[in-house]
Amino acid sequence: MSTDRILEHAWLDGIDLKEEPMPIFHFDIADGVRLEDPVGLDCKNEHDARKTADLIARQIAIDLDDGHEGRCVVVIDEAGSEIYKKEVCRGSLCGSFAGATG
Repeated sequence: MSTDRILEHAWLDGIDLKEEPMPIFHFDIADGVRLEDPVGLDCKNEHDARKTADLIARQIAIDLDDGHEGRCVVVIDEAGSEIYKKEVCRGSLCGSFAGATG
């Protein structure tokens, strides 16, 4: 089967073979010592990565509920830059810290 036919069948099936892969973001846990995320997650963009960090931080707060302060989820982009931090806490005292890009 020719490449053109493969692309045509993929297009008919709603598959975009030319689509760029989603970037991978790593979600490290910082708690005095840094627990690095060796695998990372595919996210559409930095905004989605930040939303994911918020969810991870919220789940850690629920799971651990140890009152420990200073723990946060740190988002690292593919270039290795820290782009976002989300404090792990309970209630309305939670905050987030913008990284180098915002």
